[in-house]
Amino acid sequence: MFAADLKGKIMTRTTREFRPRQHPNHVDYKRQGPSYQPPQRPQEPAPRGGFARLALFVLVLGSVLGVAAMRAPQSTQPADVDNLPEGLGGPEAGYSLDSFLDGDIDYSSVGAGGGDAVPLDLATETASTPAESTVAERAPAIDPNLVRWTYHTVKRGDNLYAIAQRYQTDLSTLLAVNNIKSSRTLTPDMKLRIPDRKGRLHVVERNDTMEDIALTYQVSIAQITKANGITNPNMIRAGQELFLPGAKPPKPSVAKQSVAVARTKWVTPAPGRVSSQYGMRQHPISGRYTMHKGVDIACGQGGRIQAARAGTVTYAGRLGGYGLLVVVEHPGGYETRYAHCSEITVRRGEKVAQGERIAKAGATGYAKGPHLHFEVHRNGKAVDPVAYLR
Repeated sequence: MFAADLKGKIMTRTTREFRPRQHPNHVDYKRQGPSYQPPQRPQEPAPRGGFARLALFVLVLGSVLGVAAMRAPQSTQPADVDNLPEGLGGPEAGYSLDSFLDGDIDYSSVGAGGGDAVPLDLATETASTPAESTVAERAPAIDPNLVRWTYHTVKRGDNLYAIAQRYQTDLSTLLAVNNIKSSRTLTPDMKLRIPDRKGRLHVVERNDTMEDIALTYQVSIAQITKANGITNPNMIRAGQELFLPGAKPPKPSVAKQSVAVARTKWVTPAPGRVSSQYGMRQHPISGRYTMHKGVDIACGQGGRIQAARAGTVTYAGRLGGYGLLVVVEHPGGYETRYAHCSEITVRRGEKVAQGERIAKAGATGYAKGPHLHFEVHRNGKAVDPVAYLR
């Protein structure tokens, strides 16, 4: 009996010690009864970081759409240039040069004595590129009219004659382009610029115009603009270098003559009042402040224009903003210009007497209304005409 009691105690103790451990929140439903309701589990808060996940999703989606757009084929159709808004205020604000100068532009050779006008085509051709074109086919073509330069380093024993022959040019071009006064100034290691054609180099000075340069060097405006890649002849700037193909050297200066002596031999070129003086002014068409190199005389459409002094006609025809222009050369280094004419009655090379009719007034070229634009030049520089017409 004692042994049975001891065995029962041992089994009871062993069962308690080796009973499996349960979770602290474990509920024994058998002991609680059938009506027992388990406690509600507290609701956990929503996980944080939802906005960050949304932003990351949007970023990834945008990247995928961007890559797809880059891989999409691009349109090769040209822009609709016919529906572009029209510019205002002159050629620098949108108008083509032809329309801005009223269609009276002549780019024929200076000194041609009139003749058929050769307008400068400033339009840019637009064409679509075929999809099968190669990179070499899409490369821009080299303009044959644009001057190309070669640079030569002078070596010991070189001379200008041999260099000119080597590059198929002439001595006068080498001297003029490199501003060399004498062949004796040639030294080793000197750098020479050599153009691919004959001509001269002109550095634009303040108040220079393309018309002035064309008349001085007897070369057409079209040749100057094409050789230098200029699209708007009105927008040249001081200090700019211009290559003038086939240009002739300017006439040498003449000994100075007193204004008092010179003005006693002049007459007024047209009847009428002076409507615009010589000097800086706001241009009535472009609105820009520019140098007015002459005087405007309001003489009406078809008014008589006469030579202010006896001389020789060196130009008679159209020229840029001048429209129909007559240039007369006089003794003593003087030159007079009569611009915006409606009709010219003389020819190049003709000798005219003082007071002889040479043209009729008009509004051709860069003009707002009919008048005579009259200039006086002394050794290639414009001077105030009023000093000679009093």
